[in-house]
Amino acid sequence: MSNISSIKDRGIYTDLIRELHRRGNEVTVLTPIERKYGQKTRLTIDNGVNLIKVRTGNLFNVGIVEKLFSRAGLCFRYTKAIRKICNNTHFDLVLFTTPPTTLVPIVKKYKEAGAYIYLMLKDIFPQNAADLGMMKQNGLAFRFFRKGEREMYKVSDTIGCMSPANMEFIRKQDPWIDPYKIVLCPNSIEVEEKHISGSKTILERYDVPTNRLILLYGGGLGKPQGIDFLMNAIRSCQTDKDVFFLIVGSGVYFGRLKSLEQECKGSVKVIDWLPVEEYEQVVRSSDAGLVFLNHAFSIPNFPSRILNYMQEGLPIIAATDPNTDVGRIAQENGFGIWCESNDVEGFKNAVIAIKDKKAREEMGNKAFVYLKEHYSVRIVVDDILNKVKK
Repeated sequence: MSNISSIKDRGIYTDLIRELHRRGNEVTVLTPIERKYGQKTRLTIDNGVNLIKVRTGNLFNVGIVEKLFSRAGLCFRYTKAIRKICNNTHFDLVLFTTPPTTLVPIVKKYKEAGAYIYLMLKDIFPQNAADLGMMKQNGLAFRFFRKGEREMYKVSDTIGCMSPANMEFIRKQDPWIDPYKIVLCPNSIEVEEKHISGSKTILERYDVPTNRLILLYGGGLGKPQGIDFLMNAIRSCQTDKDVFFLIVGSGVYFGRLKSLEQECKGSVKVIDWLPVEEYEQVVRSSDAGLVFLNHAFSIPNFPSRILNYMQEGLPIIAATDPNTDVGRIAQENGFGIWCESNDVEGFKNAVIAIKDKKAREEMGNKAFVYLKEHYSVRIVVDDILNKVKK
């Protein structure tokens, strides 16, 4: 679902693609380019990787009805692109992700031709949409996508889950799945050596004070992130002149957060998406990373933005639903603090705790070490290829 502009870009998918290719594999990638950009389906060779940009419907920053129809049409669009560009190519391994859950006919075709099918489960759909009220539980749309989800699990040789809580949820939701198929496949990145703390110049560029504790949230600004709680959390801390909230992202709640910036002037800065290099500088210049998830979720999520924080040695404050284990993993391994995303007082206490410089440095160091030992793309690719070889 990611619109990949260059294989050189950093991210959980591009890092994975580069690592697979670095090991001598021939890699072909299908990636959507939304209709609103007015471009046609095409093949490019990007740093030795076959990159097929597939013209699709609009998938992001659109209404829920258009989004669902665009997702439902992805299989047709991808199939058409495959027939046109690589119909006679044999693939040994097919890696695909959720969302979407509608690509089963494509992977079935390759399974019948002898490919190993590896699902990287990045979202549990349609249950996530039902949790947020985007579709009715057990309604017509839910049943349609749930049927596709079951077919997806059936056709997959391996189901790679982002965290132990993810694995347990799938086991309980679909106990008929062979437990051997369900494995841990966390979000991962190409880990670089820990950088020295960044220059504060990048913060000055965006009128962010450099003499206060910078709490950074970078990511989507929509219903899944529980932005109402984020706003309440910022309001609860606005009298604390030692801390400053920096929000970087986009989504349907962006306008409301800009209004909050005026309401809590001097406590928060909200800016739109930044180029990757600039955003990495911002992370490097911040003091702690924030993760927010809607408390209504019954499914365990694991936001990939935490990896950027860990790469730069930032401690984590995670405010999530009780089913998600990202905060508990951070807390139990000493690199973060967790509270539920309906507990404003718990969030305030986490902010107070993170103000201790020594504790913050210890957590940041542990975050980087944990990243190297558990979320390195090299480890994940080792696991994937070993599974296929077995």
